Parts: sequence; structure tokens; C-alpha cells
Amino acid sequence: MRRRLVFDFLGYYNSILIHQSLIIGLLVISVLIAMQAGLLNLAPVGFMAFGAYTSALLTLETGMSMTVGALAGALTTGLLALLFAVPVLRLRGIYFAMGSLALGQAIVVIIGAVDFTGGQLGLNAVPMGVPTVLLVVLVVVACAALEMVRRSYVGRGLAAIRLDERTAQGLGVSAYRYRLVAFVISGALAGTAGALDVHSNGTVAPSQFDFGLLVVILTYVLVGGVGHWIGPVLVTAAVIVLREWVGLLGTEVEDIVYGLLLVVTMVLAPHGLSDPALWRKLRSKLQAKREAKVAAV
Repeated sequence: MRRRLVFDFLGYYNSILIHQSLIIGLLVISVLIAMQAGLLNLAPVGFMAFGAYTSALLTLETGMSMTVGALAGALTTGLLALLFAVPVLRLRGIYFAMGSLALGQAIVVIIGAVDFTGGQLGLNAVPMGVPTVLLVVLVVVACAALEMVRRSYVGRGLAAIRLDERTAQGLGVSAYRYRLVAFVISGALAGTAGALDVHSNGTVAPSQFDFGLLVVILTYVLVGGVGHWIGPVLVTAAVIVLREWVGLLGTEVEDIVYGLLLVVTMVLAPHGLSDPALWRKLRSKLQAKREAKVAAV
């Protein structure tokens, strides 16, 4: 009986880790989508909060199903991103990053300031029951869609915008239109992650969407590399599991290990683990070692 209880607990604990990894993975992909258009979008945490609260309120107040609530959360977050895209996309570079950061933080502050969202206490008893299979499918579809776009003419247009916006516009590529679509999709995906998160945990509060979460997301993107989605997504899953295991030793040890991982990666792989040049360099070194061994024999 005890053994069964232990296995049930471990299964539940692993399920939480899997859900957390997949949901954060969706957030990471939302950041990567904006980066494809040369946008450092720092508003995903705010969009995540908006999607989470929208779905939670709809299911609690109207009796709407979780599926419809999550879809509504994604759609309304996309519309919110579209609304704010008009002024925010007029900014460039670091100014856009700061503008999107202010937007995301403002959303969280407003949510915590009004009464019908529960204020700083948030909402409880939110309907739960997000299937793990659904999360896996969403992450796979998001990754596949990102890869298809990256390889298509749209991806080439986005790459041209990142390299030289004026040249891209001279070739007939509408930089504003591409960036608008990327920003809206990025926001909608972050809202989807929020809706799925609240129905996985059954509770939501403004404190869940603090600046620390944004730092974590950007760290995963930075360590994984912006050149390809596979690096950040794998790093997200690996680091979340690593942090949970190390966290058993204490918060201080967890922070030290997490910081060391980031520093070592930045020193050895400044462009992230998905940088093709990094793997070519490693392959060449391994090849040189093999040739040296053969020559020695």
C-alpha cells in the first residue's frame, strides 16, 4: 500500500513537471516567433496573465467549458496584442523592448488592481483537467509551424527584415505587416499558455506573473539560442527538471547551479546551444582527435 502511494505521488509530481515544462515551452516559442521578425517581445508574461484570467473568469462565472474558455483566452489575448501593436510597433530596437516590457507589466498590475479578478489574492477553484497529450500536441504543432514558416518564403522575408529592414522593404517585403502578424501570434500563443496553466493548477494570482518569470523565459531562449526552436525548447524541459531536483537541496543551491549553468553556456556558447557553428566546431575537434589517434597507431 505504501509503495503504491509513493508511486502515485511520484506520478503526480512528474505530471506537474511535464505540464510546467510544456507550458513554459509554449511561452518560449511565443518569444521566438516575435524574434523571427526581429522583435524582442518582453510582454509574454502579461499576455499569459491576460489569457489565464480570461479563461478562468469565463469558466467560473459563466460555466463555460475549459476548452471554450481556453480558446476564448487565446483569441482575446490575440486581439489585445493587435490593439497594442499599433503604438508599440512604431518603436524600434531597445525602445520596442522597453515598450513591450512596460505593456506586459501594466497588464499584470491592472489585473491585480481590480476587484472582479480577485485582486492580489487571485482566483481559486478554477476547473482543472488539462490532458498532458493536449499540451504535447500543442507544443509539437507550434514547433512544426515555426519550422515551416522559417523554411518558407515568409521565413525568408522575416530573415531579410532582421538583417536589413530598408533593403527588405526595397524588395517589396512589408516589414510592418510581418511584424504585426508575428506580434499578434506571439501574444495569442502566450495567452494560450496562460489559459492552459490556470486549468492545470486550478488557481491564478498576479504574483505568478512577476518579472522573475520573464527572466527565466529569456534565459531559456538565450541558452538554447534564437537560431532554431529546438535548442530553447529542449533547454526549457531539461532546466526545469534540473531545477526541481537541485531545489531539493535548498533555494540557495538551486540559484547557484542555475547561475553557473547560464554563465558557462554564455562563455562556451555565446550564441546558444542550437548555434550550428558550435556543433561544427565540436565535430571538427572530434575529427581531429580521431585522426591524431589513427596517426599515433
